[in-house]
Amino acid sequence: MVWLNDFQGVIEKDGKVFTDFKVYQSNQDRIIGIMHIPNRNPDTFGEDIKVMTTKNPTLTEAQKFRGIRFDAAPTPAHGAA
Repeated sequence: MVWLNDFQGVIEKDGKVFTDFKVYQSNQDRIIGIMHIPNRNPDTFGEDIKVMTTKNPTLTEAQKFRGIRFDAAPTPAHGAA
């Protein structure tokens, strides 16, 4: 499993995304998946996580919280199908 974390910037080099990197191409058969973690605004996303972890709501309850947005679909990895 490969984790791509955009915290310090998008994972790319010379215009190539991770799935175009030689290290990925050479080991693709050994990689079971790619998890992409997009960079988030800590002033908003961080506060949302704080609310979620302190209140411990169910998903249904959390979806009713004002101002917290839930994406319906996961963000795909850069260049991954």
